[in-house]
Amino acid sequence: IDRKHHADSTLRVGIVGVALTNPDGSRQPSVGAFPSVGRGLLELFLPRSRRRYQIVSPQKFGRVDWVTGAFFLVRAEVMTELQGFDEDYFLYFEETDLCLRAKRAGWATYFDPSISVCHQKPLQNRTVSPKIRLLTRHSRLLYFRKNTSQRQFRVMMFLVRFEAWFRCLFARLGHSASDFGTWKAVRDLVQAFRKHEEPRGIAAAAWAERSIAR
Repeated sequence: IDRKHHADSTLRVGIVGVALTNPDGSRQPSVGAFPSVGRGLLELFLPRSRRRYQIVSPQKFGRVDWVTGAFFLVRAEVMTELQGFDEDYFLYFEETDLCLRAKRAGWATYFDPSISVCHQKPLQNRTVSPKIRLLTRHSRLLYFRKNTSQRQFRVMMFLVRFEAWFRCLFARLGHSASDFGTWKAVRDLVQAFRKHEEPRGIAAAAWAERSIAR
């Protein structure tokens, strides 16, 4: 990062995200704001393609909260200091958690659109499997447990459970009936978090597979 782009010459840049594109050359969102209860509530009413990136998605050089893990650059010093990614996350939110921990340790995250990388088949452009639905909500709840207050975590559990309840009801009424088991499993996941019995790491993937197979 060229220091002329920012006024603070003492700033420690630890993570740099780049511009991501689809195979046809169109731009993909690749940065976002740190998750919050307010954003979580807003995401209930947004299409899936806009959820994680709806607040911040700059197309110019600048400091950001977090950059997507599809492709980013990280100083070896940062990875050593933070002891790498938190392996309690099986899939998703691990890069957001890393950027937050880096910030708390005094490292900045930047977005640099002068570098462009093609990212094929991002999650927001694909059909989401039942397993991925469970894992994304598992990682969201885990992020809130680790990084926010107990009050915010409890509110997020309520939001995830409410979404699951609503979608279960929708399925019972004959709409997307095949999704009923998936959303019931999401409700069970919230209950596991409530009891401090949530699976972590690779155990989360095994838990999701067992829940779907029931």
